[in-house]
Amino acid sequence: MRINWPSDARYAKSSNTTGNTGKDTLFSLFADILVVEIGLPDLRPPWGDDEDSKALILVKNILMEILWDVVENTPEEAAATIGFTNDCFNELTPLELPDLIDPDSYFMPEVSHSPTQNFAITSYQNSQASGSSDVNRRNFWNSRWMTSKDPLGPLDIDVVFDKFLLGCLANKRYLDYAQRFGATESLTQIGVQIMQAHRTFTNTDFSSGPSVPGKLGPRQIADYHHQEFSSIGLPNRTFGGTPISGHRDEALLFTELFCPSCDEDN
Repeated sequence: MRINWPSDARYAKSSNTTGNTGKDTLFSLFADILVVEIGLPDLRPPWGDDEDSKALILVKNILMEILWDVVENTPEEAAATIGFTNDCFNELTPLELPDLIDPDSYFMPEVSHSPTQNFAITSYQNSQASGSSDVNRRNFWNSRWMTSKDPLGPLDIDVVFDKFLLGCLANKRYLDYAQRFGATESLTQIGVQIMQAHRTFTNTDFSSGPSVPGKLGPRQIADYHHQEFSSIGLPNRTFGGTPISGHRDEALLFTELFCPSCDEDN
């Protein structure tokens, strides 16, 4: 996997830049933890059928984020990450317990579709995306998944219902960042913004997308999450798909967790 980390001073390999000493070493360490190599041309994660590696990916990602918070941000952010992750594990219901023992359950299901699948926003989805309630969100994402075979549908259904591990983590992550950075939007309000941004990006993808029209890739999904979180004063790393640096390329590392059927890199 090639990781194109930002070239600005904040993330550059610049041992002479105050406050950035050793960033290149950290990035190499992250790559080693994930069993990937920086600089290779393959953009898709290489962990396909290795169950032992798959079972540890989520834990490794969380540990990487905690390490990064300690080094780059604050111990308080690291403690918060530990806190809401622990809360989500503790809040799993008996029906959700397979999350703890089945490696595959940490991953969103792959969404298969026919070669002629139309990913366009339907009139029904458009009307739901124009609403402002959790019912609208549920209807929108359920239709995106069931009718349009949108690869992000399974995760966002979990987020709307606040169910299963990744749905819980997404919500608690947002609430934690909102409290610390002073955002007042509720889960419903920011969820509506995300839903409407997904509609916009899906529509735009028909004229400028890199691959399958209307089927978004991980970095496009990161882009609109960053856009909406930034609009209310939150950092890019509020999005669980880019939790370490907040850079869009980071979504390539985490797409196997949150969107395994996403379109090819974009």
